[in-house]
Amino acid sequence: MSKDAHAFPSFPTFLAAVEDGDTARDLTNELHAVVKELSERVERYDGGKPTASISLKLTLTMDARKQVVVKPEVNMKLPKTPRSSSLFWATEDGKLTARNPNQPDMFKTVEAPPAETRTATD
Repeated sequence: MSKDAHAFPSFPTFLAAVEDGDTARDLTNELHAVVKELSERVERYDGGKPTASISLKLTLTMDARKQVVVKPEVNMKLPKTPRSSSLFWATEDGKLTARNPNQPDMFKTVEAPPAETRTATD
């Protein structure tokens, strides 16, 4: 146990002092954002088990006088948006088309002879 009355007794107490509390505040905000995003994903995609993460990295550097510089890094990783797939066919010239080349085109333009106009007296 430290004889220094100002020594941090626990990690949460220490974390509250890093960047004058900005790191702890940022972690709290990230936590709220992650929970909100996970809830929205569950509702939007009818369940599932979306996963997110929050990481805290503390880099501590000590000099010869035993001064310790603490550099925090907070990262958040949200779940990826589910994606569907699309089907296309390759053309002879290397492009893609949504039309199946093996299926006849039901809606192609057909040239028809001009219609004969008739009147009611004919």
